[in-house]
Amino acid sequence: MSEGKMDLNWINVLPDAVVVVAKETGTIIAVNDQAIELFRYSRSHLIGSNVDMLVPSSVRNHHVAYRTTYSDHPRPRTMAAGQNLSAELSDGTFVPVDISLAEISPELVIAVVRDVSVREKQRLTEQKFRELTDQLITAQRETINSHTAMADLSRRVKQLEEHHAK
Repeated sequence: MSEGKMDLNWINVLPDAVVVVAKETGTIIAVNDQAIELFRYSRSHLIGSNVDMLVPSSVRNHHVAYRTTYSDHPRPRTMAAGQNLSAELSDGTFVPVDISLAEISPELVIAVVRDVSVREKQRLTEQKFRELTDQLITAQRETINSHTAMADLSRRVKQLEEHHAK
């Protein structure tokens, strides 16, 4: 490790995408292989670029202010906890992500980015399952009510026939 330069090779052993950013400028200093795979950019394209390129264009302007606020008061935290975040990929598509931030030196911030698309698909599948289950229960109740009504009607017709036969 050279003087004044932090060894960042350890980020390559982490299972999630990692982006190391210069706190003052937002310049990407290092990425791991998972970040390259997630964002679909080459390492050489990411290194030296501004991290804002990974933020959806619809919120990109706000991101500069968020970075400044974080730089003024850095602490390990989940970014936008409870909100749905997305990262913009090289092809212009988006992927839902969770992002955790931490200052790793006075000049550098690490962003750990987790692709939550599988979790989101699972959540949507579970939601659809609940909706279909509710529809099935409603249909079952309607069928039971219909059968009950038919049985009641059949019983009344039988009573009328018996009464009429007397």
